[in-house]
Parts: sequence; C-alpha cells; structure tokens
Amino acid sequence: MKKSIQPSVISGTIDAPASKSMAQRALAAALLANGTTRLYKLSSNNDSDAATEIIERLGAVVSQEEDYLQITSNGIISPNEVNCGEAGLSVRMFTPISSLANGTVTLNGEGSLRNRPVDMV
Repeated sequence: MKKSIQPSVISGTIDAPASKSMAQRALAAALLANGTTRLYKLSSNNDSDAATEIIERLGAVVSQEEDYLQITSNGIISPNEVNCGEAGLSVRMFTPISSLANGTVTLNGEGSLRNRPVDMV
C-alpha cells in the first residue's frame, strides 16, 4: 500500500497534561500547604493515582471536580501504612514528608519498587 503526504498547515491548540513527576510533586505540595489547592490538567496514570492515595492517607481531603482536582489539607496525620504502588519518585519524596507525622508511618510498595534501592532516603 502506498500513501502520499502533501505539505499542509496545521493549526489549533492542545491541552497537554503535566508529566507524571510534576503531578506527584504538585500533589505533595498541596498536602504540605495548609488550606485548599486546585490542580488543573493533572495527568492520570498509576504514579499520580498512587500519590493521590498517599496524600489522602496522610490527611488530605481530595475531590475530583469537573476540570480540576481539589485538595484540602490541615496538616499531616499519622496512618499506619502508606502504599506507594510502583512509584519510585513517590517513595523517595513522601519518606521525608511522612516524617512530619506524629507517630510511625510504614511506606510500602508493589512490584519492582520493592527491589529498588532506597537507602538514600
């Protein structure tokens, strides 16, 4: 099969979601900021979903609105365990954040995350 492509002009706009690492960082910042934060165009992927669950476990109230994610945080609580899924950035980033809780917090993971080096945190 032969296809021909002719020169043309492309126009328009595309709303690109944030990268998964930027989404995780924004979620962590929302947890640390006392008050309400709105995050627009957050990327939807396993790592961002894990970070959303982590901030909920650490005390944030998260609600999905029509075109943004709303996070309300009044400080960090101390859950027994936080699951980071397979998100390497989340386990490294939320380890020091979890230390702000009163009490012991166990960070756990799944799949390949359980074999990754985390000695530096």
